[in-house]
Amino acid sequence: MAKFSNVGLRNYIDKTRARKDAREEAIMSIYAKHGGIGLRKIFGSDYRKPDQTVDALNMDDIDTDDIDMGDIKYSSSKAESQAFKLKEYGMSNEALARFAASGDPTVFERLLKIVNNQRKLYEGEGLTMPEEIIAQVVEESTISGPASSGRINIPAIEKYIQGKLDPLYKGILEQQDAPAGSVTLFEPTFVEYAGQDKISQLLKNAGKDYNAKSDIELGVLNKIANEIDAEIKDGNERLNSSIIRTNIAQRMAEITEIKKLGEEGKAVRFAQLYGNSFIKDFIERYPTYRKEDFPSVFVRGFDIVPLVPSMEVAAMLVDQGVLRIGSTIRLPYDFTTPTKNNIPGKLIKAGDPVTLNL
Repeated sequence: MAKFSNVGLRNYIDKTRARKDAREEAIMSIYAKHGGIGLRKIFGSDYRKPDQTVDALNMDDIDTDDIDMGDIKYSSSKAESQAFKLKEYGMSNEALARFAASGDPTVFERLLKIVNNQRKLYEGEGLTMPEEIIAQVVEESTISGPASSGRINIPAIEKYIQGKLDPLYKGILEQQDAPAGSVTLFEPTFVEYAGQDKISQLLKNAGKDYNAKSDIELGVLNKIANEIDAEIKDGNERLNSSIIRTNIAQRMAEITEIKKLGEEGKAVRFAQLYGNSFIKDFIERYPTYRKEDFPSVFVRGFDIVPLVPSMEVAAMLVDQGVLRIGSTIRLPYDFTTPTKNNIPGKLIKAGDPVTLNL
């Protein structure tokens, strides 16, 4: 065993301290010039399991019913204050916990800006911001959690300097290297509200559109009617031809009568003729309107399922933009849907509703 005199021991300690101090200074110099990435390149990364709350962005292992505002960890008192304001607007504790768990220090400030912008837009139209706006922002935003690896490897650095890092240096490296997550926020598109007094004019305009669409339908109906007449003449009649032909004649007569009406009368009758397809088309154009906003004569259209002469006619009307995909119709005869993926078709009785997913 080596023996040291008092002087020799002091010299050894001084040299050891000097070497440790020099290496600490070298570490901090590298960090100052190249940041955490420079130290990770030299000493590798420390793979430590992150805090469960940070990692579990899906909150699968947390009882979300029991989340309390006081249980959520925020990046700053400012972020906490902004979160409480979002809570007042209707954001749930679970949603706040998800955003806080991202580690993104700006997320609540940006969320509050989006919500305030939406609130001002609605209030500018004399409306209250719908609760659905908050839900939409939460559901459509993308949250990326903090990395679970890539931290500066403190144990490797302390092995290099042959001692514990100065607490101040260690705190700087640990704090500055804590990797934050990021949140890409969704901002809903505000659709200008046209106003109660304008809906009647908008419905009249829709009536004009369907006046033009009915011309297209008359062409389709006339084409099918001529084909059926030719088939009957040739003795090669299609299935249900007489039922289809009768319904074509009835629908053509109804369209012809509607065209004789004035603007308002046409709008009402076309809403009844095309039923839910007319209404869904209107609401798609003007999504701020609800059923209760419509004049009473149009309300029936929500529940009307139009009778279309045949599935062939329905397909052609969808293709021509007269009927909407997703609207519901009825047929005047029984039919069986096509077999798909070896699954037998379903029998649809005459008059039963059929959704057009062509």
